[in-house]
Amino acid sequence: MKHPVLISLFVSLSIFASAQDYVKQEVIVMLQPTATWAEFEHQLLSNDLTNNFQQESENSNNSNNIKIKKILSERMKIALLQTPKGSDETRIIQKLNQLNTIKTTQLNYFAEYRKNPNDPDYNRQWYLRRINASNAWNTTTGGITPNGDTIAVFVIDEGFDVDHEDLKDNIWVNYGEIPNNGIDEDTNGYIDDSQGWNLSNNSSTHLPAEHGTRVAGIIGGKGNNGIGITGVNWNVKIIPFGILEPDLSTATIIEGYNYALDLRTRYNNSNGTDGAFIVATNLSAGIPREFPENHVIFCELYNILGEEGILNITSAPNGKNVDVQQIGDIPTLCSSTYLITVTGVDSSDIRTGSFGSYAVDLAA
Repeated sequence: MKHPVLISLFVSLSIFASAQDYVKQEVIVMLQPTATWAEFEHQLLSNDLTNNFQQESENSNNSNNIKIKKILSERMKIALLQTPKGSDETRIIQKLNQLNTIKTTQLNYFAEYRKNPNDPDYNRQWYLRRINASNAWNTTTGGITPNGDTIAVFVIDEGFDVDHEDLKDNIWVNYGEIPNNGIDEDTNGYIDDSQGWNLSNNSSTHLPAEHGTRVAGIIGGKGNNGIGITGVNWNVKIIPFGILEPDLSTATIIEGYNYALDLRTRYNNSNGTDGAFIVATNLSAGIPREFPENHVIFCELYNILGEEGILNITSAPNGKNVDVQQIGDIPTLCSSTYLITVTGVDSSDIRTGSFGSYAVDLAA
């Protein structure tokens, strides 16, 4: 078993919901590697660009300028833009793509979480026998690499019971922050992020949501402690990043991934004295009925994360007869070599989730 630390990430059961829409009056941009925010803002404020949108605004009292609403990633040069009220976001994208500071653009699509089914066999952990986890445990139960790196896994989900008896010892602690003092000691833009971050309440206080708690438990429930269940990794640091579903969009997912990227980059650049040794991310969410050409920035994230040393696990949609290559799904159809997309099987290895001859990598 080449990657026992990653087996637990293949939590992939999912559900198709109604067609997703995008956030109005918002556009996501990625700048060219050599461009600066100042150069880009200068182009946004130029008379020619501003005049393009004056006739598209419903309310003449509103500003006709496009503005940077939030920098989603300094490292990746990705920003969320605020567009004029009443303007056509697709037309704005076409015009923004003509700027020499722009690498690519896309709409800010809403996403959905892929829920696990509430069936009575869920907690019986037959999957540990199916993957011969005990054989892997003879070699490692997680924890620390031979080089002394503390292994961490980054999980985006709705919420986490970080005080759960089987999780509390395996939840990552940010020793670069002093909790609850209102100061951003590690200067990463998140004040008091002592145990990851909850984007929906802008704090490190996590909501004990069932799905995220289960995912974290499968990845790294404390093993051999005589309590509850055993995670595939008995000892691993789970870094929780919470986003409630009403707030789940391309932009918030990018911000989550950027949090992980920053931690791993700090670790790499400091020879392990700062940040975290994140080996993988898990996202049980996606955007159904969409194709990569409309999500270039989303798909490019996985290449950037992978180049820093992070493997990324996402879930394919549910629906046994669903061919994602025919109907579309993001990020399932993203082509990055650093992305593993997983569908579901039952205890008899019968596929229960969607499929795709090249888009779906594993069933678990």
